[in-house]
Amino acid sequence: AALAPLRMSGWSLAAWVSAVLVHPVVGVMIGAGSAAALVRKLDDLPPRAAFLLAWRGNLAAGRQIAEAIRRAWWPIVMFVGIRSRRVRVGLLLAALASRHPVRVIDDLAYSIGLWRGVADERTAAPLVPEISSWPGRRPTSRRAGVR
Repeated sequence: AALAPLRMSGWSLAAWVSAVLVHPVVGVMIGAGSAAALVRKLDDLPPRAAFLLAWRGNLAAGRQIAEAIRRAWWPIVMFVGIRSRRVRVGLLLAALASRHPVRVIDDLAYSIGLWRGVADERTAAPLVPEISSWPGRRPTSRRAGVR
């Protein structure tokens, strides 16, 4: 799990995958719905602020997914993209999401090392994302324990 290329809420992942593979409106609806559902969990914030915080988290998840595609999953995505135009568009968007062109070269070098390690160790574990259902809340007092 320490090597997971991506750690995020399944809802954020579902929103982005739906936006690229199904329809952008579906992705926005899932993202807005999950942000609205988190308002109750973020009860120490005003509802509007809680919604905006959760919404921004969903938006930021897109950059994390793009990075995971560029650094770990691009061979898989490229292979699947042979048969799916939407997947090719997702791969292109992931490549363009990098703020720095030199970063793409760094991502490629990382990917080569990652895939070499996967082959040498005969495990796909470093390619498996860590997906949670909802973000956890940390205890507010020391008596509640430390996570």
